This record gives sequence, structure tokens and C-alpha cells, in this order.
Amino acid sequence: MDSNNYAVIDLGSNTFHLLIFSLEEHPFHLIHRHREYVFLSEKGVQSIGKEAYQRGIKCLQGFYDTCKSHGVKKVKIIGTETLRKASNGAQFLSDVYDQFRWTIQLVSGIEEAALITEGIKLSGAHTQGTDLIMDIGGGSVEFIVIQNSEVLFTESYPIGLSILKNLFHNSEPMKSVEKEELNLHIETVLQSLLNFIQNHKINNIIGASGSFEVLTSLTKTIPHNSHCVLVDLGFTQTIIEDISKLNYEERLGYKGLPHSRAKHMVVALQLIKTILNIVKPKGLVVSEFALKEGVIASWNKNI
Repeated sequence: MDSNNYAVIDLGSNTFHLLIFSLEEHPFHLIHRHREYVFLSEKGVQSIGKEAYQRGIKCLQGFYDTCKSHGVKKVKIIGTETLRKASNGAQFLSDVYDQFRWTIQLVSGIEEAALITEGIKLSGAHTQGTDLIMDIGGGSVEFIVIQNSEVLFTESYPIGLSILKNLFHNSEPMKSVEKEELNLHIETVLQSLLNFIQNHKINNIIGASGSFEVLTSLTKTIPHNSHCVLVDLGFTQTIIEDISKLNYEERLGYKGLPHSRAKHMVVALQLIKTILNIVKPKGLVVSEFALKEGVIASWNKNI
């Protein structure tokens, strides 16, 4: 029997995501979703370490078997920051093709941001007004200013969690001076964004990433729609301060914080805190949809 199942795979710097779907429903019918922590960029984005390289191949073997068992007709695979920059990224792409006959499409930071925007639109997180979309990755962070569905600003910055962790979080718990240096670095790198938003009043920040998803499990939320939640800003600030004071072992025992996120969560929260303090939004909306769903939205037109 001919299958109408398709798959999108997002090869992030920290996590690999698989989403298997059909188009029997709008916007799509979810069949299977899986996320695996590979940490390709654990030693930085300039080169994929030997262990991370093998974890990546092993993960994709599992994804390949899952796609086969679900009768997937076609797979789209997106490679992001680490695969863009790593000296052995091309070798990784070649090995994946040799083993699975899968072609990985490397997207630029701007292309990545465009796909994230399509995913956000699909989720209904943005409908009107002026919002700042923020997608936190392991190697880069994408920022998009969107107003009444029109993109006004888009940029990808090399301040992903693996980079920030390696540069600034060298003590347990993180020292105040490290937080101050991290904050200054973020503001320096994001100067073009900060200059732009000075002339645009941001209504909401729309978060789309694993870090924001974790935040929703730690804070108070209310439904925004079927694919988004609104996060309590006051409670968020409290959680940020609480977790930022903990060492790694204490974070491992923190209720609602997955072990896989304990390593990078302090810098993730410090990044979110910095943006919240600068933008001072009315609300923080966390979207279930991001890059993968944006791929589906753009792909859907051609299937």
C-alpha cells in the first residue's frame, strides 16, 4: 500500500528532531515526533568532536529505521549552525549520504530564520501587532521582528547555548562576573537588533526552542491557542534567578528541569533574561511550532 507519510529532520547543534506527518488534516497530521540530544557542538561549532560525530550518525540510523517502519515516502533534512561551520561538517554530510542515501540541506542563518517564521505563523503565535520571535539554538540564535505578519527584521547571531556555555559558564554555580560578561557580550553582538527595536514597540516576545519549552514546564502558563502558551513574566524572572544560583548537581535535581537541559539551562535563562530586560514586552508566548513546522508549511505547497 502506497504511504502518504513524510518526514522532516532538523539537525540542530544540540538536538536532532524527527517529525513524521501526513497532510490528511490542516495544517498537518502528526504521526510521530522524536527528539534526541546529540550535542554536536559540545566542543564548539568549529569542529564536531569524534564522540559527537558518532552520536549523530547513530541517531540518524535510528531515525532512518523509524522512517522505514512508518513507510515514509520522502524526507527533508535541514542542517543548521554547527553543520554550516564545522570543518568536518562536509564529511558528516557525505557519510550520511553514503549510509542512508539522505541529502542534508544546509540552510543559512537567514534561511533558518525564514523557516522559523513560517512555523510561528502556522502556530498562530503571531496574528497582529509587533512581535519579536526568538529561537535559541546550540550554535546560533535567530531573531525576527514581525508586524501584522510582515517580517521587518531578521538576523541570525552566533550566540547559541554551546558557544555561551564554553565562553562564560566555567564555574559551578555560575559566578556573578561571568553573568555580567555574558550579558555584555550578548548586548554587543545584538547591537543591530537593539538599534532596530529602539524604533519599534514590541508587544510580545515569541519563544520557539527547547529552552523556551523547558521554561513552560517550570513556570505558570495559560493557553494562548492549541499550539502556544502565554508564560507568566513575573514568575519567569523568579525561576531564572533561582536556577542561576544552582550548581550542576543541584540543577539535575531541580523539579521540571530535564537532565539533558541542566548543562546549558543557566546560559539559556540568562540570555532570555537579558532580552526580557531590554525589550520589556507585554507578554511572552511560547510556540510549539518552529523550524520543522516551517519546513512543512513551505514544503506543503510543492507536495
